[in-house]
Amino acid sequence: MSNALRDKRNDVSQKAFSMMFRVLAYLLVPALIGVFAGKSIDAKLGTDKLWSLVCLGIAFILSWTFIIIDYRRLHRDITALEAEERAHPEINK
Repeated sequence: MSNALRDKRNDVSQKAFSMMFRVLAYLLVPALIGVFAGKSIDAKLGTDKLWSLVCLGIAFILSWTFIIIDYRRLHRDITALEAEERAHPEINK
């Protein structure tokens, strides 16, 4: 395997590994912001958890949007790497 191809494979592997931490952040940060923003709005308006639930719903949608975007980027990189490996089968020996 050539050094360039090996470097690309290592780069994709590192991206996949770091995606686990990004997914955790994508789920945790918007949820925390949603809880605190919702509680603040509920306190100001005197509503009973209505805005907390609305903000958590928005946070949930945003979290999954970020996760899907990140997954598509990673999938594109993996697909490109696999195509390059198939194009150069003599290198994979």
